[in-house]
Amino acid sequence: MFAAGLGVRLGMRGGIVIVASVLTWLGNRRWLAVVLVGVFYIPAMTLHDVGNDLAYQIQGERATSHWNLIVASFCVAVFVCVGVLLVLHLKDHPRRADAVLFGVMTTGLAVAAHRLLFMINTESMHYAQYAILAVLLFPLTWRFGETVLLATLLGMVDEGYQYFHLHGDWGTYYDFNDTILNLIGAGFGVVMVHALVGRAMGGPRLSGYSANRMLRAPVFVVSIGALVVGILSYFVGLLWVCPTAETPSWAVVLRRGGPSPDFWIHTAWGKSYHEVQPLEGTVALVLLAAVYYALDYRARRGAKHAPIDIPGSVE
Repeated sequence: MFAAGLGVRLGMRGGIVIVASVLTWLGNRRWLAVVLVGVFYIPAMTLHDVGNDLAYQIQGERATSHWNLIVASFCVAVFVCVGVLLVLHLKDHPRRADAVLFGVMTTGLAVAAHRLLFMINTESMHYAQYAILAVLLFPLTWRFGETVLLATLLGMVDEGYQYFHLHGDWGTYYDFNDTILNLIGAGFGVVMVHALVGRAMGGPRLSGYSANRMLRAPVFVVSIGALVVGILSYFVGLLWVCPTAETPSWAVVLRRGGPSPDFWIHTAWGKSYHEVQPLEGTVALVLLAAVYYALDYRARRGAKHAPIDIPGSVE
């Protein structure tokens, strides 16, 4: 039993060192990291309906309530397995308290989102998809907050592709529920990078990370620019939340089906969820993204313990 446990831990350490080495290597070859992100992200975005059809085929004749239970059980099992591995690994982690804090916080966000935002449990795939995407994006930024923000922007593009192209003739709405799930998934990704890779790398060297650097980061500039354009578009009549008799045909409408009838939407299989409105979604995304910038701040405080330089750091 002891030998088996020792073998698992040694295997984990070897795998973690490999992951750390790969991320560092990609950080020095960002063009290749961009290619890998594209190879993963573009099919995941464009084949969205194919994935949905596959999920429906797997569900088959099962009642949705039964299917939700199966999916929830699978997700809990995966989460417990990953959690146990993380706990085993965190014993000697230099920033163990941060890893635990942000891991518990992200788990809490996921549980709250399940209660408030899930229509059906297969939406938990957002977590896995954007956790993987965040890991692939990390070598491009080498910052936790920027990685989450970049993944969130790509998630918004993903939802826009579905709303305006795949489902352009549906009387539906731009899905801020899913954009929030995407952000939480990216949060899981950076927490895993911090927890699993941080010790092998000695922790990110963030001694040069500052508010000034954050404000100059391209992803932050693009995000602020998109927010400003959205606000201005709303006030000048280019962007509408819901259509009215006065809405021009060329205007961008975020809820083609009109306003949500109630705060809670009740499904036939007993699940209630809330359709996040554009203002609610925007505020939630800003606040949640800011949370993961705090992980950079915490890592900066422990940067003096880092024995190696990290690509992209500012001395």
